[in-house]
Amino acid sequence: MLDKAVVDLSHWDEVDSFEDAKDDGVVGIIHKATESNNYFDPTYNQRKNDALAAGLLWGAYHFLRPGDMKDQAQYFVSKVGQNLDLYAADHEDEGVSLEDLKTFLGEVKRLTGKSPVIYSGHVLKEQLGDRRDSELSQYRLWLAQYTSGAPSWPKATFPKWWLWQYTEHGECDGIPGDSEGNLDLNKYTGTKQQLIDEWSEEVPPKPAPRAKRRGRVPKRKKPKAKAGGARRKRANRN
Repeated sequence: MLDKAVVDLSHWDEVDSFEDAKDDGVVGIIHKATESNNYFDPTYNQRKNDALAAGLLWGAYHFLRPGDMKDQAQYFVSKVGQNLDLYAADHEDEGVSLEDLKTFLGEVKRLTGKSPVIYSGHVLKEQLGDRRDSELSQYRLWLAQYTSGAPSWPKATFPKWWLWQYTEHGECDGIPGDSEGNLDLNKYTGTKQQLIDEWSEEVPPKPAPRAKRRGRVPKRKKPKAKAGGARRKRANRN
């Protein structure tokens, strides 16, 4: 298990060196980009450039607030672009329902062709309970639960978590954290290469529906070519 697989950041956190963080075992960064439909993190763009230059994976998250979910999804994607490897929905506000969450996820998927990650802790647990939600089960879970023991999560919907934010008091070379020294670290159960391979999850295109055959169509007889006549060219079929 990788204990410093991913560090999630926002403008509250200080960053000294992404190169040092990579040397300390960090594989990827997921950074706050937007909140609601009117806030964009001022440190996002520069840190994205610096992290990618250091050879780290990059992802962005949106902090969901009550309101128009499609509008928030469109705002999020307009700020971070349609070509990111990883998008995430930060579901911590109790005023955001599961239906709201699903609307946001679906709109991001439609706009980007990528299946976003769900970040949540007790809010998702309380809203889901023990029941299974087949729509949410299509997404990966980034679990937030600060404990030194085994975490709990809605297993009926998510058989396993993808990332686990297990502490807010982590330590990492090159990233001091916030003004009080707090830093969120995330575990991953697998190898570095596996995480790299799983970082970007594209939504497979839906196959075009086949036309139903309603019976055998009798073959048409080919007209006999006239002697000395030129052959007709067949049109290209798209």
